[in-house]
Amino acid sequence: MKGEIFFLILLPLCIERSISSTNINSPNKGGNDDLSQSNHTSHNATQKENISYEAQQQPTISNVIKKMTDFELSLYRTIAKKHDENIIICPFGIFFTFASLMMGTKGSTYREILQALNLHLFNTTDKPHALPSIFRMLQDSITKNEDLVLEQGSVSFVHEDFPVKDSFLNVSLQYFDMEFSNLDFQNSPKAKEVINNYIKNKTKGMIPKLFDEIDPQTKFILANYILFNGKWIYPFNPAFTELDTFYISKYSNVKVPMMFKTDKISSIFDKNLRCWVVKLPYRGNASMMVIMPQENDLASIEDHLSTELIDEWLANMKLSKMDVYFPKFKLDQKYKMKKCLQDLGIKEIFSGKGNLSGLTDERNLRLSQVTQRVMIEVDEKGTEAVAVTGAEITAYSMPDTFRADHPFIFIITEDPSKTLLFIGRINDPTKP
Repeated sequence: MKGEIFFLILLPLCIERSISSTNINSPNKGGNDDLSQSNHTSHNATQKENISYEAQQQPTISNVIKKMTDFELSLYRTIAKKHDENIIICPFGIFFTFASLMMGTKGSTYREILQALNLHLFNTTDKPHALPSIFRMLQDSITKNEDLVLEQGSVSFVHEDFPVKDSFLNVSLQYFDMEFSNLDFQNSPKAKEVINNYIKNKTKGMIPKLFDEIDPQTKFILANYILFNGKWIYPFNPAFTELDTFYISKYSNVKVPMMFKTDKISSIFDKNLRCWVVKLPYRGNASMMVIMPQENDLASIEDHLSTELIDEWLANMKLSKMDVYFPKFKLDQKYKMKKCLQDLGIKEIFSGKGNLSGLTDERNLRLSQVTQRVMIEVDEKGTEAVAVTGAEITAYSMPDTFRADHPFIFIITEDPSKTLLFIGRINDPTKP
């Protein structure tokens, strides 16, 4: 939609098996009493081997968000090391997809995901519903912000003969608002049509076709989608947008539509990392943080990005009047996340040896791939989209002009909760 910032993220997970089983049952009310029961028994045993009970934390929204942000930045760094071009990902969507899928795993498979998501230090042995309850509160606090147009949803497409346990159904409905739909994946053309039409409808036509084909051996597809429509509090005036130079490197540049406005902007200069950090606010208590090195050295900043560093930047920012030049750009990126997630420690569930007994009694299942598609458009009116130890941060005055005319990182957050929603990198704003 012209004139807004739009994000769209779509994250389908496909679970496959060579044979099928019996029919999906309707969830039983109150039937989730055995939620991750063996997870917490075996998880606690592993915790005793590695950390003392006293070192465990009680999960709260604030400390879960901090651990989630640690995971999100780790995922971004892993992807950034494998890609040299533009990047846009929604680690928030991946976190919540695996948080929901984790409820269907047990044993070492559960512990792997728990640790990769940085949730393993929380003491939930006596309160198995503690983490899911916090996930639900966090989703509600973000999606029910009337001034921030953000829609999130999850749907599981289940093969008609694949038995899903009531406990997983109930947890998914109660804490993740997940929808379920039965399909005959052996009739893969029809299954593909149904799923593509569903996604097209949920993404308001932004993704008319997600799957080109679906493996007939598929048993379970979990899709997570997020739509974010952010409008600048103080828009750029389109009359001031002009073609200007964006320096990709010392030896390469392109002409881009460069937006302009004069505004009061929160900003800081990190003397240690030699980078400018500015905060461009959206309506609804969200913002885009733009991190631009003084020289073209994004890799050094990416290596040092951490929750603590971002918190330091935010705590030391100063508000001042500034001329802002910022390029218009539109990205449409699709990533296969399997290798990156394996690098972060999630391995068993991809191997065929994973324990998915919280999801089903079927065996020999594997998660075949995790694919994320994210779209973003940034223009004058907004955005639309389907630590260094002892770092020296100096809050002296920024220059009167901030000109984003060479590669930069951007992070979109929901400010009250400090939830990181999207993170990306612009190397060339003329490319998708």
